[in-house]
Amino acid sequence: MLFREVDGNREDKPVPRDATEIVLTEDEHFYSEEFVMIIVEGTPH
Repeated sequence: MLFREVDGNREDKPVPRDATEIVLTEDEHFYSEEFVMIIVEGTPH
């Protein structure tokens, strides 16, 4: 999964895996990470 870093004390935003256009700004950072979705009683965690 690809993530876009955000400023401050907030969680980084995942980048959608579709045809959504991504506009880059200067000094913007992305990183990838293995992602595992766990579903407990129908709720993703």
